[in-house]
Amino acid sequence: MMKKLIYIAGGNVSVLESQVLELLKFYHIKGIPLALIMGYRNTNEKGEIEKKLSNYSFLDVVWFKSYPTYQIFEFLTIRNIFSAVKKVKDWENSFFHVRSEHLGYLIKKMVIDQRLNNRILIDIRGVVYREIEFKYMRCSGIRKLLLKVQANYYQFFYKRLFDSRIVSQIVISSVSTPINEYIRKNYSNCKYRLCVHPNIAGKVMEFSVSYRNEIRNRYDIKDNELLAICLSGGDSLWQQDKSNIDTLISKGIRVISLSKKVFDNEKCISLFVPFQDVPKYLSAADIGILWRDRTFINYSASPSKLSEFAASGLFIIHNGSVNIAEEYIEKYGAGVIIEDMSNLNTNQIELIKQQSRIKNAISGQNMFGVNAIGNSYINLYKTF
Repeated sequence: MMKKLIYIAGGNVSVLESQVLELLKFYHIKGIPLALIMGYRNTNEKGEIEKKLSNYSFLDVVWFKSYPTYQIFEFLTIRNIFSAVKKVKDWENSFFHVRSEHLGYLIKKMVIDQRLNNRILIDIRGVVYREIEFKYMRCSGIRKLLLKVQANYYQFFYKRLFDSRIVSQIVISSVSTPINEYIRKNYSNCKYRLCVHPNIAGKVMEFSVSYRNEIRNRYDIKDNELLAICLSGGDSLWQQDKSNIDTLISKGIRVISLSKKVFDNEKCISLFVPFQDVPKYLSAADIGILWRDRTFINYSASPSKLSEFAASGLFIIHNGSVNIAEEYIEKYGAGVIIEDMSNLNTNQIELIKQQSRIKNAISGQNMFGVNAIGNSYINLYKTF
């Protein structure tokens, strides 16, 4: 029997259910003993998290109050985490799975300060320092000053987080190969084992013929018509939905945009639906659009919508800005990489029509499904 898993996470992040709670549900079904140590900053955030936890009553949850990500608050957060850890039965013989590099650093510091022997898996979901740096270059005033202070703190703790000379019993997982390459390149003292686990597509993100028929009938989309889907409708450079939607429609492809933003093209179906209804629209579609600006932040990311598109069997049209999307398309052939949407040609459109939806869905589940990623984590835990 495996040791007890103590999963440590913080905050009411938008992907809490899909990336954390669904994974823990998978572990529960597999019979893995576990506890969730959950951070919150205020009572409102705790209440919002509790709403999400209401569907996961099997979880043993212990709370801790967290503080903003500045060095001055380190002691308080570590103290609260350790108090929470000690409330978990048999915590001394458990191993920690920690979500985010900052929490990972705090847990590492806790292990050092308390002279603990618990093994740690630190799960890095993005290079936050680079994200702060990106924001810093685009703001001013007090906001810019605070970001500078935060960036300096991230530089400080990254060096200590990745220094394997201090604590050896750590494995680091990230969402992509470029993040691991970034760590190796910039932190020469990091000799930790590095693994990759992309963002998860939960079990609800599966292709359904009945959902497909329901939605296509509702919007009078014929069987021989291709339907593309966009999951966001912002104006930021990395999305470019407006121009892509217009171009797709000009090529005879129907489009649904699931967004609060309504596009002025009458041939685009603009909707905003609750998360639980998204699988219906993914099943109805044939194509998923993943279009981002070319930055390291995007290149090293693992977009949740990529996982959801792939697990639903959609053919993915991508502009080559996300490494793991390129890897998926190149490995399974379930998509195409083009520089500009206007370059989508008739041969590629015919290729989309010939796709096996079931085959693509299996490929997507193999790479992004909760079963595949959950089992990969379990195999990793067994090496602790």
